[in-house]
Amino acid sequence: MTNVQVSSKAIFSEGVVLCEIHNSSIGHVPITKEQEQYLSNASENRKWEFKAGRLCAAQAMEKLGGFQTEIRSGKRGEPHWPKGFIGSITHKGRYAAAAVGRRESLLSIGIDVEMNDRLSEKVLQRIALPEELSWLKSQEGSKYQNPEKLLFAAKEAVFKAWFPIQQCWLGFSEAHVAFNEGMETFHVSILRSGNLRSMSGKFFIDQDHILAGVEVPIDNSSHLK
Repeated sequence: MTNVQVSSKAIFSEGVVLCEIHNSSIGHVPITKEQEQYLSNASENRKWEFKAGRLCAAQAMEKLGGFQTEIRSGKRGEPHWPKGFIGSITHKGRYAAAAVGRRESLLSIGIDVEMNDRLSEKVLQRIALPEELSWLKSQEGSKYQNPEKLLFAAKEAVFKAWFPIQQCWLGFSEAHVAFNEGMETFHVSILRSGNLRSMSGKFFIDQDHILAGVEVPIDNSSHLK
């Protein structure tokens, strides 16, 4: 029996299952021999986050009618999902989560979790566009204690959704994020050539974590131009 739970955090559509585990022991996790070898010299924290993320993914696939099976790793460490599924895994500290959906309705999913604390000024200047810096300034004194970390999480989620489709990296300056604080959503404009020009996402914030999620539907032609 594990402590993986289906999350009630509404950052994805109904067709996506979000499973999470927080600061808990984990049992058997189906991983490949190559992954076992990769983890053989890893720290206990790294072993936990790797296995916890894949355990969440396996549970999410099972909720969608699949089987709990190993999720192979690509050349860059990205998860290779079993036939019929698409998803994304994230972890930070002793928290891990995975969002999984069906390929019949989704091109890609991206999820990122960050601690709800300050982002260094050095990192902020590297990731934020001028318009985004203006938005951050407007949030001074708002209910969001660390809006710059929210921006970082949103961009990370975008990159995770981008890579499986395009198979190349996307720079921080190539994604412009505009937030709707009231709806707890964000819209992303991709600032580079290609057929994927926009994404939409949602976010959730509690005392400890910031979670951002993006999904690219197959039947939404507004994303692909």
